[in-house]
Amino acid sequence: MKKGILVGIDNKDDIYDIDYSLNELGTLAMEIGIKPIDKITQKTSINKYTYVGSGKLEEILVEIKMNDADVVIFNDELSPLMYKNIEEYLGIEILDRSSVILEIFLNHAHTTEAKLEVKLANLKYLYPRLSSLRDGFDRQRAGDKGSGETQLELDRRKTLNEINRIECQLKEAHKMKDRVIQRRKKDGIKTVALVGYTNAGKSSTLNSIIEYTNKSSDKMVYAKNQLFATLDTAVRRIEYNQTSFLLTDTIGFVSKLPHHLVNSFKETLMEVAQADLIVHVIDASSKYAYMEFQTTMQVLQSLNVSDKKMLVLLNKIDLCENIPMVNGIDSIEFSATTKYNIDKLLKYITDYLNSDMISTTILIPYDDGKMLNFVRVNTKIISQISLNDGYQITLLCDKKLYSKISIYEPNDSKLEA
Repeated sequence: MKKGILVGIDNKDDIYDIDYSLNELGTLAMEIGIKPIDKITQKTSINKYTYVGSGKLEEILVEIKMNDADVVIFNDELSPLMYKNIEEYLGIEILDRSSVILEIFLNHAHTTEAKLEVKLANLKYLYPRLSSLRDGFDRQRAGDKGSGETQLELDRRKTLNEINRIECQLKEAHKMKDRVIQRRKKDGIKTVALVGYTNAGKSSTLNSIIEYTNKSSDKMVYAKNQLFATLDTAVRRIEYNQTSFLLTDTIGFVSKLPHHLVNSFKETLMEVAQADLIVHVIDASSKYAYMEFQTTMQVLQSLNVSDKKMLVLLNKIDLCENIPMVNGIDSIEFSATTKYNIDKLLKYITDYLNSDMISTTILIPYDDGKMLNFVRVNTKIISQISLNDGYQITLLCDKKLYSKISIYEPNDSKLEA
């Protein structure tokens, strides 16, 4: 495992506590095989040329030699100029927070779309830094004068072409996804999106709901105690209390998440934007729970979805010493591990999804199996009895579905009390 030195700016205007931020950076580094051996901070604003001042760079250089470090990781995204100047001064591998997160994403993406999204974000990150990367490569090829500029132009053209190619592929994929979402809305299918900080327990929450309502493990998603374990959007149909809805597990957020990476994950963002209810999962046992809550809220605000109906799920309550306070938003204490309050969670979800439902009684002929199946899948059936003319069903349905169902409303004389 490589040995790394973490470097961060302790700026009073930064909302993130420097100790928390560097500890998180260290955890991120471990995910890509780098063991943090030292942390260096500077109380100042970011230097636009070298991130930290010249004196601090000299201190870092001393630490590199003393600890025989392999890499230095900076807690913010470095500009191409910063990267070039720092790399020349330290003469060692340089990474920043964005490049570490991108590498984790590259390792964890599994579906074709997720891989394309991450590759696109990585190329957009690398493109403005190609000059610095090419300079470093050319120094290793001493004596080959003039080749760097030509090769740099080739690298830029190749990268731009690849960016355009992937964007075209994803554009088509997103059109297909949008058609699926619009079809759901047209059919009145309700959706709930799980959002939250990475490792807050979104996937575990989804799995606990699947197990509780379906008594099966074949639809469970990958869940592990690691950062960004889930990159692939998972959608599962849940049936509970005579209510059917789709539950979506989305990518986790993290402090200082690269904006181009957030913007790349259109599928996750589309699911959140179109959801009827957002369940914001928080690791209530974390001493930084409030900060992680704020980080997720800021991302949601940037996506213009923070005004949607939201439930805060205080997960890992079984590990809590002090329960975080949430003001102004409905909240439920919960444990995905023990399933504590899972019935309360599901009741909240189904009650909300049914809050704008229309009550009606319809009569479906026995030979209209297609409509009968539609009603069973997309409505909440209160009662069903068999009459001479067909099935009499009293139900709750979404307003968007009412026009399709109302044509089956018979004359009162045909109904049985």
